[in-house]
Amino acid sequence: MKNLWCDSIVCEKNIAWMVGTNVNALFKLDFNMRTYEFITDFPDEPIIDFRVNPFYIKIENEIFFFPDLGKYIWIYNVTSKSFDKISLNNPNKVRIGINMIFKVDNSIYAIANGLKQIVEINISKKSVVGIYSIEKYMQGFVCNSEGCIANANIYFTIPEKNEICEFSTETKNITTYSVDGEIMPQTICYDGKDFWLTGRTKEIVRWNKEKNAVIDYLSIPKSVGVFENVSGIFCENTSDVRYQKPLYRWSLNFLDKIWFIPYMANKVVYFDKKEQKICICNIESEHEDAKSWDRLEQVKYRFECIFQERYILLYSFKNRQYLIIDTTKNTAQPMNIVMRKESFPRFFEHVLSQHSYMVETDNMNILDIFDLPSKNGKEKKSMGIGKKIYQQLMMER
Repeated sequence: MKNLWCDSIVCEKNIAWMVGTNVNALFKLDFNMRTYEFITDFPDEPIIDFRVNPFYIKIENEIFFFPDLGKYIWIYNVTSKSFDKISLNNPNKVRIGINMIFKVDNSIYAIANGLKQIVEINISKKSVVGIYSIEKYMQGFVCNSEGCIANANIYFTIPEKNEICEFSTETKNITTYSVDGEIMPQTICYDGKDFWLTGRTKEIVRWNKEKNAVIDYLSIPKSVGVFENVSGIFCENTSDVRYQKPLYRWSLNFLDKIWFIPYMANKVVYFDKKEQKICICNIESEHEDAKSWDRLEQVKYRFECIFQERYILLYSFKNRQYLIIDTTKNTAQPMNIVMRKESFPRFFEHVLSQHSYMVETDNMNILDIFDLPSKNGKEKKSMGIGKKIYQQLMMER
């Protein structure tokens, strides 16, 4: 099983914990070996399903999993190999939509777009200790998919309202700030003094909370634009100054740079704090054309994690593989990860034991994940094993 797509990955030195976006199971990744092993599926949940438990955080020897389309907050103890769970009150059975989680002191705060709430979990008690409505601030819109912590406060944006929301973990109150211009902020990060925002305009905005004002507009280089389909025709649009969708989806204040990870944008960019300028991290293998853009996910990357205090790990939707950005050299290289051969039979025992469901996807995607490492450790073609498994699943269905 090759290049398992995940919405997030939790890193610890040379290992990481990961749950597939389409494969609802926990895996352990070894960065040095570039292999991962199947750990467990989730109790009473299908192992092949979409975005059930995609976001998680590891605290000591426990991993807290937060649902997008699931029902519970699962807690897995990696020592005892046992599960606990926290039920979420969802009387209208809406999509819970948790896509941001933050640890502050002994609490985890989860922002749930579907429930229109911030849910506070006490870590030691393993229970919900607070629910804070954000519905009146959303006003029919959704929160962005990225937030940050500054001085024990949580910050996120509501792009369509051009607003930054500040949630105080001390008072549990929310304060909103309007941002001048038409940026419609999608990303937000904090450098210790100022907040950095990007949205649908060709600029990086530097905003200061104490002044409640934008203190700098930084123009993104002219060669940066977006990949998009216009009236069914693919184009690389670098001429506009404002776009229909966000250019970037994640921003990372890391060491001496601030990195901006594309959503629709054609290039990764970073702000060099020492040089005080915006630079481009050009990745030739990631350039799109009409053929490569003709796929289900017409977006560029998924940010996964930072590991070994140096590397940014992304998932490339174009090449369906992982991409490592070296933040010291400002270069990128692809990385393939495969399931350990020893893990493969046990994983598929679990898959084939659940035969009452299938996930909607295109054949290319599902066949792409089925691959095995060869005996000498090098990758090889699956020789039709993915197709055979897919056919078996269909027959079992």
